[in-house]
Amino acid sequence: MIRLISIFCSLLMIFMPTLANAQEIGPSSVVPPTNLTLGKISQLRENQRAPFPGILLSDDVAAKLFGDIKFSERECNLRLDRRLKLNTLQLTSQLNALKLRFDVETTRTESLLSIKNIRIEFLEKNLTPPRWYESGEFWFAIGVVTGIAVTIGSAYALGQAAK
Repeated sequence: MIRLISIFCSLLMIFMPTLANAQEIGPSSVVPPTNLTLGKISQLRENQRAPFPGILLSDDVAAKLFGDIKFSERECNLRLDRRLKLNTLQLTSQLNALKLRFDVETTRTESLLSIKNIRIEFLEKNLTPPRWYESGEFWFAIGVVTGIAVTIGSAYALGQAAK
């Protein structure tokens, strides 16, 4: 099957260029360029010779061509309007989706930032040691020294009172 397809494609490649180039290009088939701003219109009857070189169109084809020219701009504008509305709708929906995503990310970032700020404040509060006069060890030492001083003072007072 593959060989048959390859032979067929090879034959087409060989004969198609010769068929396309088989048309003879001579002086009779070459149309001289015409001035587009000065077009000529002439009605011809059957078996009548054209007074100028150009393209002859039947009435049906000319009417179709005139209709195409007349309505092609309107059709093009309608297609452009349709495409513009479709693109506007797509881009508006994409823009709204991106705005929503931005709002979600902003809210998330702000909440994370506030949680981190609370954590930083907590760590700073617990990291700084209490002042020397606010610590429990200081007051314990003051109590011990005061107790010893009171005991010594009492013992001295009792010793003096006994004499």
